[in-house]
Amino acid sequence: MRVDQSFTGDGARLAAGGVQAGSAADQAGLKDGDVIVEFEGKKVPDANSLIVAIRARSVGDTVSMKVQRGNQTVDVRMTLQSASG
Repeated sequence: MRVDQSFTGDGARLAAGGVQAGSAADQAGLKDGDVIVEFEGKKVPDANSLIVAIRARSVGDTVSMKVQRGNQTVDVRMTLQSASG
């Protein structure tokens, strides 16, 4: 999962090509262009905040997120994998 570092709105937008097939993000139903606005019940102000929050967790942890997709807000649960897995 890669985030768009140039995105200036609230949250962290997933980059084009940022969700690889078979990855944890793909299995959780995330899509390129989704904007993650909440991680584990806390507002995500920007991409760097999301990265820090994810890195504070452990591989195998299941996390919850709120995602803005177009005009919808979607609740997503994802089990974290290592970057290589």
